Amino acid sequence: MGGESVSKQALTARLRKATNELGQLERLIRAESGKLDAGVLDDFRQAVDRVRLTAFAAEDFLARRYRPRGPSELLSLITQERIRKTIQL
Repeated sequence: MGGESVSKQALTARLRKATNELGQLERLIRAESGKLDAGVLDDFRQAVDRVRLTAFAAEDFLARRYRPRGPSELLSLITQERIRKTIQL
């Protein structure tokens, strides 16, 4: 967590832009799969998986935000999922 603070609107805009970019990348990967570097593709896949996990944990946190628990629950969910993914390797 890099300490970078952004407004809700800025974060929403970045998420929308990233979602659009990921859709474009998906189409490009499907069309040009024979031109991919396996190592770069693996790094990309792992990065996307980490973002997916973080988004899942944040979404879960938002769904539970009216419970009397704090952001540490979000960090706990992320840590648990990362441990699970490490064990899968």
